[in-house]
Amino acid sequence: MSTSRKKSDGSQQEAALKAYNDIRHLQSRLASLLESRETNGDKQSISFGFTVLSSVAQGNYERAFAELESVGEGFEQYRLFKVRTYRFVEHAKSLVSAIRVKHMIGRSAHVNKSKQKELSDKIADHFMELKNTIVMIEKIQKSVRAEDLSSTIYFVKTLFYSTAFVILVSGAIYAYDYLEITPTALFSLDLPD
Repeated sequence: MSTSRKKSDGSQQEAALKAYNDIRHLQSRLASLLESRETNGDKQSISFGFTVLSSVAQGNYERAFAELESVGEGFEQYRLFKVRTYRFVEHAKSLVSAIRVKHMIGRSAHVNKSKQKELSDKIADHFMELKNTIVMIEKIQKSVRAEDLSSTIYFVKTLFYSTAFVILVSGAIYAYDYLEITPTALFSLDLPD
């Protein structure tokens, strides 16, 4: 039993270390992207999810909440986007709140080392869950855009085929008038009596 407990403690420590390294990587990448964004004026280089995760990693929870509030901006024309993302956005907000609370409790001088370790493990778990939730929101964004593109393609194809049909029919009518052939004479069957 103690070996399985050591293995689970080891896997929890590895997960916490991975989350910590992810947080450090996000912080350094965000700093470089924000610097390049300010110099280039590029607004599309940083994704919504990256901004939220980096803000949480830096402890800027208000910015993370603001980004989560603005998830639907630019998607007003898609009717189902808000409906499909609402629960994920609310879950992400609750995870950011949980990370903030646990981080504040962990900073307290009255918390012993074992409780701090437990809190840091929970923060890492919440961070990974937040990462997965944001991936789901971004997948919904991509699928909504793909659905819109497919409906646009369907509309363009329908328009092309109907225009081609109208041109073909008008060409046939013009040809009948030009050749002085009536459609009934063209399709009539001369049956012997």
